[in-house]
Amino acid sequence: MEDRSQPSQLHQPIFVGSHRLVDDLEGAVGWVHDNETSVGPALIAKLQGLTEYFEGRPDPLLGRVVGALVAAQGGGRRDTTHLDSPAATNHRFQVVVRTEVSSDTQTWLANMREVAAELELLPFDERRVAHELWAHDFWRRSWIDVRQVTAADPVPANAQDLHIGTEQDDTNAFVGELRRLTVLPRVASANELRDFAASRTPWLPSAPSEAPLFSTD
Repeated sequence: MEDRSQPSQLHQPIFVGSHRLVDDLEGAVGWVHDNETSVGPALIAKLQGLTEYFEGRPDPLLGRVVGALVAAQGGGRRDTTHLDSPAATNHRFQVVVRTEVSSDTQTWLANMREVAAELELLPFDERRVAHELWAHDFWRRSWIDVRQVTAADPVPANAQDLHIGTEQDDTNAFVGELRRLTVLPRVASANELRDFAASRTPWLPSAPSEAPLFSTD
């Protein structure tokens, strides 16, 4: 995250924790990543003024282990990065992914093996249907369905000062160039915004009450 007041322009030095290949596997290959350190949540909470809220709450990233195991039906493991599958006209690979806050990667691996064994007890068709339903629901979470058009409530007033190009505390200043700035007394329609953005002319009010509250034009 940027902090342009610092020589490095960063709040914290960047560190990269690498994934590790899982060595002690039989019939599968896998990788694991263990978050042995975490600075992100605490920093974001501080920048957003939420430090007090998160006090006493566990860090959601610290100690979180994530990884996956991949196995080939009827095949075997050649080495840490390769699987062998038998000669056939079709192949089936099982990919099991798990994330959890764990004491160590061995505990995570033991839990992963339990999950993989439980999945093997289910008929393949049942597993496929469950996976497709999960994927469908997952992607649907990115959408908001509006089935009834009603008038929206106005945006509530607030006592925040208007800051252009900085945070509310005048930090993290924008060093680029703003072409123009216009503060309107009402919410503009999509067509009005589109036309206004495409033009270089000032906002032309249709009535005196719609004159801009502030404009750099």
